[in-house]
Amino acid sequence: MLPDFQRDFKWTDKDVVALLATVLSGWPIGSLMLVEGPPSFFQVRSFEAAPAAEDARSVVFTVLDGQQRLTALYHSLYGKGDFRYALHLDKLGEATVDDLEDALQAHSIADWVRSFMRPVEQGEQRIVPMTALRSPADFFAWRDSVVATLPSSHRTEWVGSIDRLYRRLLSGVDRYTIPSIIVGSSIAAEAIARIFERVNQTGWKLSTFDLMVAKSFTTDFNLRRVWDASQVQYPRLAAFLEGDGLPVLHTIALREAKDLRQSAVLRLSGGDIRDRWSQACHAMDAAIAFLANRCGVARPEWLPYQNLMTVLGALAQDVDLDSIADELTSWFWFVAASGAYDVGSNTTAVRDYVQLRGDQPQEPRRDVTILVADAITSTPRRKQSFYKTFRCALVANGARDLITDQLIVSDRLGEGVLSRVWALSMFLRDHPGVSDGPRPSARTLSTVLSLSSPSFFARQVPQESGIVSLRHAHDGAGQMLETRTFNADDSNVDQLMRGRLREYVDFLERQGLRVVTLEEQE
Repeated sequence: MLPDFQRDFKWTDKDVVALLATVLSGWPIGSLMLVEGPPSFFQVRSFEAAPAAEDARSVVFTVLDGQQRLTALYHSLYGKGDFRYALHLDKLGEATVDDLEDALQAHSIADWVRSFMRPVEQGEQRIVPMTALRSPADFFAWRDSVVATLPSSHRTEWVGSIDRLYRRLLSGVDRYTIPSIIVGSSIAAEAIARIFERVNQTGWKLSTFDLMVAKSFTTDFNLRRVWDASQVQYPRLAAFLEGDGLPVLHTIALREAKDLRQSAVLRLSGGDIRDRWSQACHAMDAAIAFLANRCGVARPEWLPYQNLMTVLGALAQDVDLDSIADELTSWFWFVAASGAYDVGSNTTAVRDYVQLRGDQPQEPRRDVTILVADAITSTPRRKQSFYKTFRCALVANGARDLITDQLIVSDRLGEGVLSRVWALSMFLRDHPGVSDGPRPSARTLSTVLSLSSPSFFARQVPQESGIVSLRHAHDGAGQMLETRTFNADDSNVDQLMRGRLREYVDFLERQGLRVVTLEEQE
């Protein structure tokens, strides 16, 4: 059985094949760590796809380390899980470990049922299912079922060759042993969790969150279950964090230790996590709502820097974000537009948190400097932060759909529903007035937001010279395409980009930023 706080089976079919090749080669796969007897201080669960124990008191061992390896072996030898594993004899070669990895193949269940499941097919295609290697009895029963499908003239030769292969190679699975370290049942719960944490820091790679599940575990607190419940209680967390509870732990580390590094999270005590978790989730929910409603962050992938959310999540544990909304929105746009977190983001974010909380005087903000030539030719691939910031700015500016005139962002994030928005180019086809640099449709400043799919958008929005026409959209639909700077008949792409950049600069200045635009790097 497994401790209930362990994560689920994560190995891929390639991982399982590599393990099977190692076992068939007779090589070690490391040791197991087992806790003796039925556990008295944590619940247990079965291995994935394995039968449940009828009575927890009947448990002989609980696996503390080795779940992934044992689950992989169980699935392959008992025909469980998403794949069926078989040795293709025609690819076996000299049976080196590399040959074995080539010959061992994972088949989807549908593929297996269709082409490989029956003894006649296994004989014709010369494959040995791993389920036949559970024991000598299983092997010989399988061998006889295949022999019965072969022509009489081939049976003797086939039996001789497969028996020799079994003695030389395949029987190694039945003889294989895995050394185990057995921990006495009298050990304390906290020690079990700490052993699990320390072993897995140097064994199969677990995430920081996995390790903190073990570190914070008590008979009354299972972080994985608590996180699942938190996502139900706060649908924004489920939608925005996409199942990853680590950002919540980062806010606790920032608040408690003024540190954002992974090591700071790992240094948190189990008590820190248990005591702060509920408040941290509530605060993170408030931070996400603030980012969405006041900063235009409609979707998680639009967030210019992850640490913007972390700072707000830590701050919201002690401060009502809406009470200092103007200060926080100005800070958000400064960080996003200036690239303040491009280098040394953890150090800078810690400083920002301390200053926004009022623990230190705030340093005067420098001007936001924008190089015009760089901005008008910038592409999402070249500078992701500018692309993300520009999309958020469009939403915060009140962007509306060019076809329906609806606001781009819905107000359903509180229900856990992300806005379905396409970021499209206002250049719908090749433009005749292309200047030097990237093609116009690939540039960040050509981005418009739409609630319609790209194909529907292209059919419905009128086009002039390959550019979307805005004559039917009042004031450019709030997408920084106002007619005073945007002329759909203009054949000069750089002029269009410059006009859009002016609208973006105007928006930033309305957020309280001082913006300097330079034609060339000084």
